[in-house]
Amino acid sequence: MVDRQSDQQNAGQRQQGQAQQFDAGNRQQPGGSGGDARLADQIRPHQEVTDQNGAVIGTVDHVDGDRIKLTRSSSASGQHEYVPLSQVAGIDGDRIRLQGRGDTSFGMSGD
Repeated sequence: MVDRQSDQQNAGQRQQGQAQQFDAGNRQQPGGSGGDARLADQIRPHQEVTDQNGAVIGTVDHVDGDRIKLTRSSSASGQHEYVPLSQVAGIDGDRIRLQGRGDTSFGMSGD
């Protein structure tokens, strides 16, 4: 009888653990689409966008879907350029830090 009670307790604990894991899985984590949405909420016009070494890549115009639109005046081409939110490594105050070095394109596109 003790073994049966122990089995029932273990089964209950497993179910509770699965429920907690499911609840935790419901929270949005950085790096996924939910992470991108949370990042987008923190990005504001005129923030500097830098590479991982701190070199300035451009200045935020606004968030456009899943991309950061940079101002024309901060672009070497004189056109708006875009950086995918997935390239954001972090936000430090008024500075958005991208993954990688500035001599890479970061998947940027222009219009």
